[in-house]
Amino acid sequence: MFNEQKALDHIEFLQLLKLTGDFYGQPFTLLPWQHEIIWDVYGTVRDDGRRQYQYVYIEIPKKNGKTEMIAGIALDHLFNDAPGGQIYCCAAEREQASLVYRAVKQKIEQDDFLNETLNIVDSKKEIHNPETGTFIKVLSAEAYSKHGLNPTVVIFDELHALQKR
Repeated sequence: MFNEQKALDHIEFLQLLKLTGDFYGQPFTLLPWQHEIIWDVYGTVRDDGRRQYQYVYIEIPKKNGKTEMIAGIALDHLFNDAPGGQIYCCAAEREQASLVYRAVKQKIEQDDFLNETLNIVDSKKEIHNPETGTFIKVLSAEAYSKHGLNPTVVIFDELHALQKR
């Protein structure tokens, strides 16, 4: 089943954001491949209205907008999901995981409403939504130290670099 409005809600939110990095401050207009992924993932729903797809694996060459898109998705979930969400940015190395966090932070800093609404705790590499209790947090890949987490969204960047899957 497909819910066009659910897909459009996510697409429209992402396109309200600004780009970071080399294109800092420019509007975030989804590239065709990004639009297609968001459209399919968020528009395809089960009979109860929940998303059909729970896992998404994207393999795109460098400098094609992957970090921009996944940072926007993380921010979308931080701002629009049900209360109590736990969003984790992971990678084989903490510095790599921090790339998405920094892009999310820069997107927030460019939007007055998001900047006033969300709390950035740079020293911990965390961003909190005090209205919902949802947060984004950077994690390293040491799985042995991650017990007790209850993630609602996990963004794992550069999965191929992980030594032990």
